[in-house]
Amino acid sequence: MFRGTKRFLMVLLAMLLIVMNIGTACFAEGSQFIAIGVTSDAPEKIIKTIYAGGDYSAILYDDGTVATFGNNSNGQLGLGTDENVNVPTNIKGLTDVKTLSAGATRVFATRKDGSIWAWGKNYNGELRDGT
Repeated sequence: MFRGTKRFLMVLLAMLLIVMNIGTACFAEGSQFIAIGVTSDAPEKIIKTIYAGGDYSAILYDDGTVATFGNNSNGQLGLGTDENVNVPTNIKGLTDVKTLSAGATRVFATRKDGSIWAWGKNYNGELRDGT
């Protein structure tokens, strides 16, 4: 199984457990499973899709909001800092998202009004924001 696929499946399992309000999940590390407590300040929501980026994950909820967690060395969590976050954290001000696309170090979101939002690594102008 590909590394990214395994990570996606583990993240999906973790998110399902959060939604079911169980409070614990298992993440694979090699061939061993480690039980950890999973908590979040995000209110309970229905997950539309989970995206696995390089070393981070992004969740698109059915209400059009987005939460991210993981490595944030390139600002790919969209939280206004470069600090890593271990629990799903809602991106403030980002609502009405229809689609989300997560790359290795950047994220693109399409909102219902047709606007495209992008954040993360922009060393070569990948975000197309003029910087």
